[in-house]
Amino acid sequence: MLRAGTSIGANVEEALAGISRPDFIAKMGIASKEARETRYWLRLLHDSKIVPSDRIDTLIQEAEEICRILTAIVKTSTTQNSKLKPQNSEPETRGQPMLQRSILLVEDNPDDEALALRALKQNNILNEVTVAHDGVEALDYLFRRGVHAGRDAGKQPAVILLDLKLPKIDGLEVLKLIRADEHLKLLPVVILTSSREEQDLVNGYRLGANSYIRKPVDFTKFVEAVRQLGVYWLVLNEPPPGNGTQRGKTGD
Repeated sequence: MLRAGTSIGANVEEALAGISRPDFIAKMGIASKEARETRYWLRLLHDSKIVPSDRIDTLIQEAEEICRILTAIVKTSTTQNSKLKPQNSEPETRGQPMLQRSILLVEDNPDDEALALRALKQNNILNEVTVAHDGVEALDYLFRRGVHAGRDAGKQPAVILLDLKLPKIDGLEVLKLIRADEHLKLLPVVILTSSREEQDLVNGYRLGANSYIRKPVDFTKFVEAVRQLGVYWLVLNEPPPGNGTQRGKTGD
């Protein structure tokens, strides 16, 4: 129903391209309203017997589910917005990335890097993206070492997209070191990998990954996966208080 040319789908797409949290909430609210109206008209058709029940019951069930999902998204986003923004605070700057949340992409394959950046851009996810091409570079960035020694300690990424098969230090070891550090251990880490090994999945969760996603081979599916990641981690997810405001250790 969302992809059938309905106004619900159009408004959801507009919301996902929102330039601020209030913009996202407003447009998602419109989508929710459209979903409720669609459900109302489907019920009328059902009750009028104009359309056979077996042809319309599935659509009603789908409309019910869409209503529940959109209502939950609006309520969650509204609640988080009220917590994050005092009543008398200045309005968000138009065009400003959502809460200035950034992404750390740890990826050694230039083709996969290009695909990920393209997918982010195609989904209008305009947040700052820092790319690390191996495990050492990722750790230097997070721990503010080497070329990153002067990096602002208060600007840790909102989410780390971590490949596993990395040179120098592999992704699982990077994850292990993040979780072992007092100042970094709460950072969200999403394993985004082409690995099909079940042991990698088990080890990823055992070491504290927040999510494990296998890269779809099909680009359209990959774009959709990136869109969902962006919506959740950059819009809906509320990080722990003070997360990313402390300085990581600079020692070995």
